[in-house]
Amino acid sequence: MLTVRGSEQFFAGVVLLDCAPLQAECISLFAASSTENRLKHFEGYRGAAFLASVCGRFALEFVLWENAAALATVQRNPLFSEHIKIVEHHVKTHYVAFSTRHEICGRSGISFTRGERFLCALYTPCTPASLAGAREQIRSMAEVETAGVLFHSTENGASFVLLSKGAFDAPAAAALSATCGEPAFKGAFMVVESIPAPSDAERFPPPYRLALSAA
Repeated sequence: MLTVRGSEQFFAGVVLLDCAPLQAECISLFAASSTENRLKHFEGYRGAAFLASVCGRFALEFVLWENAAALATVQRNPLFSEHIKIVEHHVKTHYVAFSTRHEICGRSGISFTRGERFLCALYTPCTPASLAGAREQIRSMAEVETAGVLFHSTENGASFVLLSKGAFDAPAAAALSATCGEPAFKGAFMVVESIPAPSDAERFPPPYRLALSAA
C-alpha cells in the first residue's frame, strides 16, 4: 500500500488515460506489473498508484519520483519507456502533468489501498486566483481532515487535479464550483494496485521484456 504524508514533497505525476470501453482495469494492471518488476528498481522511484474508473473507460496513474533530475535520468534508459510505448498503443492520453506543486490535505496523509474508491476532478484551464482559492477551500473543508484529498497542479498553475477519498458536501462543492467553475473531467475511480518504493533487499536490475496482448 502506498501512503503519502502531508510533509513529504516529491516530483509527482498525474496521468489520465482514455481507454477502450472496459479496458481501464487491464491497462492499470499492466502498468502496475511493469512498475513492480521494473520501474520501482530505478534510483529515485518513490511510489505509484494505479486506478481504473468505475465506468471502465479511464485509467489514472499517480507516480512519485524523488525529484525531476531522478526522473530525467531514468528516462534516458530504454527500459524505462518500453511499457509506456505499449500502453500508448492501446490508449489516448487525456491529461499528464508532472510537478512539485502538490499538497496532501488530511491528518494522516493519503493512502491508496487496493479496492478503495476515489473521486477525481480535473480543472483546466484555471487562473492564479482560482488556483489559490481552490487551495484555501480544500484546506478549510472539514471532511478533508478525515477523508484525505490530493491537490496536484502543473508548475505553471494552468490546471489542477483533485483526488478525494470522500465526496464534498453540497456547500463545499458549490463553493468550489463558484471559484473554479465546472471541472473539465470528473469521475469515480477504484485503486487497482499501488506500488511503494522498494526496500534495499528488493532492489535489483530490471530484467524483463514486456508485452500486452490486445486479445
